[in-house]
Amino acid sequence: MNYSEIDALIKSDDSSDRRMAASMLAEVGNDPEAIERLVELLKDTNGGVRDASQSALMFLGGHYTVEKVVPFVAEIDPGLRNAAIDILRKIGDDGIDVLHALAVDKNDDIRLFVLDILGTIGNPESVDVLIGALKDPNPNVRNAAVVSLGLLGHPKAFEHLKPLVEDEEWIRFSAIESLSQVPHENTPGFLLEQLDRWSHDELTISALLETMGKIRPKQCVSALILMLENANAYIETEIVKALLKIISPDEIALLPPQDAHIIKTIIDMHLLDVDDELLFDMLAVLSRIGDHASVKAMIALVRSTDPDVHPERISSVTDALCRISDIKDMVELLDSEDKLKILAANVLAKIGKADGARAICERIFSSQGHVKRAMTDALAAIGGASLRETFHALLNDPDGHVISSSLHALGRNGDPDDIGVMEPFLNHRYPDVREVAIQSIVLIGTLRAEDVFMLMTKDVDPSKRIVGLNGLERMISPCLHEAADVLLGDDNWEVRAAAVNVIRNKDLPINTGTLKALLSDEHEQIRYTALDIAGLKKVKELRPYLEDAITGQDMWAASHAIEALGRFKDEQAKARLLHLLICGSDFLRISAVKTIALWEEEALAAELEPYLDDPNPDVARAVVDAIDRLQEVSF
Repeated sequence: MNYSEIDALIKSDDSSDRRMAASMLAEVGNDPEAIERLVELLKDTNGGVRDASQSALMFLGGHYTVEKVVPFVAEIDPGLRNAAIDILRKIGDDGIDVLHALAVDKNDDIRLFVLDILGTIGNPESVDVLIGALKDPNPNVRNAAVVSLGLLGHPKAFEHLKPLVEDEEWIRFSAIESLSQVPHENTPGFLLEQLDRWSHDELTISALLETMGKIRPKQCVSALILMLENANAYIETEIVKALLKIISPDEIALLPPQDAHIIKTIIDMHLLDVDDELLFDMLAVLSRIGDHASVKAMIALVRSTDPDVHPERISSVTDALCRISDIKDMVELLDSEDKLKILAANVLAKIGKADGARAICERIFSSQGHVKRAMTDALAAIGGASLRETFHALLNDPDGHVISSSLHALGRNGDPDDIGVMEPFLNHRYPDVREVAIQSIVLIGTLRAEDVFMLMTKDVDPSKRIVGLNGLERMISPCLHEAADVLLGDDNWEVRAAAVNVIRNKDLPINTGTLKALLSDEHEQIRYTALDIAGLKKVKELRPYLEDAITGQDMWAASHAIEALGRFKDEQAKARLLHLLICGSDFLRISAVKTIALWEEEALAAELEPYLDDPNPDVARAVVDAIDRLQEVSF
């Protein structure tokens, strides 16, 4: 190949030319001359040129590339050396023999980097080379071999890694870590031996236990529990941490009682001094085997925790306390500080039943703020007819949350006699309270609820008329059509809008003359909904109104009219929609395309295909989506 053009670019003072040369060399293929030029460009002083050369060499790969790049591992320039290492991590397997030969190079740094690269490559053929390097006189090199053997994870490495536990401390830790990655049937026994051998060394014990947690040898559980008897505070925490990795909370609950109790006692003592990951595991165990002492430990944890900063801790403690189900302790907490009162209320909400409800009722009216809210929520969760009068009294509270929670509870209780008590809250100043009042009355139902809502549709206050209609709609009341029909002629446009929405959403009958009048309503939202109804009901007499809207100045009315026209699904509508694609504005064309997509006629896809290359990308995208849908391939 003639490299004259590329060579000219390489010699250019312009770095962009040299980057171009690197890209062109990558396209040449695995030609030694191309690789040699790229290797030279790798030494360029410009970072962009180096990056381009590096990418090209990674792309080409091959044995020759490995041979040419390997010498740079010994470079003093860290940028060039790191580039070579990155290349070899990527393509080193193509010349694995070259790397193996360098594993015994006289240069310590070369051996170190090559062994590190071999671990990243992960070729099983490198196992013996790495094992040989475990005896290297340089501790950095030995450590690199240890780490790489762990990455390869070959069982053969087990026997050779064992002696490295006697090496320098930092190599020992690497060896212990690598053993967690090397599957071998004798690893658990060896780790137990080392736990005894290094019993005086907390850091080594910790590393061994961490490896235990990773390989999860259940045959070691009894031995680990036995170690707890003589372990100091630090080690017993590490042992429990390993145990929680080895066996599940449910399995711990099935241990002999004395063993489970030892684990529980240690967890109780250390809840306040472990990280969150271990804490959540510990709480999961306490939820199965915890007792009164565990409850006290969890209360101490909550007392020292800011619920706004660590809500997940409070949630985990709450779950654990619910499973332990100690109602007596939770009742006692109701007389503690506010944070613990809220905790107790949240737990009693799930486990309290009659005793918990009674205890809360005795305290709720002397409580305030978030505590009162939590207690109200707890009573609402417990529920029951016996709490009815309490909820009636709580409805007098100024706190909207307390009122809403009480209304919810009364609604779930389902006593029609409560509707009269709840009715005033349909006019409450807080929207969320009004919403809950509607929901709760609808939940109770009955003719009494229907009468309340029907009467509201005749109220002088427009907002109340809307609430009444809303209630009837949610009840799916037989009176809904009558009420909506009357309110279509209301003086207030918001009431008319609510009524016409009900007609559309519930597909209720509507007089054509009334619908025609709504098409000329002074408020646009009502006109738009009326257009929707004309299409949904396919009112032929109103097709001219649809045409007028399509050609009018109101683009949104035109869009609604196009969709309404499309619902007729006849030849006349099809022709009109396709005509809009030819001469309509882009906004209307997109509306027409989306409407055609709803026809579910695959043949229409061919009509849309000419517009796949429309100059307006939004139109073209709408056409693609429509064709996909028509051909039933849209995802």
